[in-house]
Amino acid sequence: MRATTHITKRSDPTQQITVTLDASISEQPQEFHNTAMKDVLDMEQPLTKESPYLTFVAVESACMSGAFYARRKLGVNGVAVELLSYSATGGVENAEPFAVATMIGICEAITGVPECDEAEMCGWKLVSVERQF
Repeated sequence: MRATTHITKRSDPTQQITVTLDASISEQPQEFHNTAMKDVLDMEQPLTKESPYLTFVAVESACMSGAFYARRKLGVNGVAVELLSYSATGGVENAEPFAVATMIGICEAITGVPECDEAEMCGWKLVSVERQF
């Protein structure tokens, strides 16, 4: 099931993250495919000039971490995730919100409920999550 998650930073709403992914329950502990970055030649380069420490590899790692957390949160043996697209605007400083958005998107895709509490949001606010069939 596909889900798109959009979050903003509470203290600075100009900072926004959007993640689109496909997710399902899997027999394997974690299957992660990053088709969103298939054409990126240098994974160490920053996504934007405003965010020099937010690299492609950092975003990929954060999304993988979000997938791991979602698997634990849902209490399933494994999840299969395909990262389809992502974006960051407004000078996002680090990759942490990508983990948050990925976790929310996986929960929405698998259960239909974007399971998260305030502590898990790490200072970010859920704007929308859309499940696509």
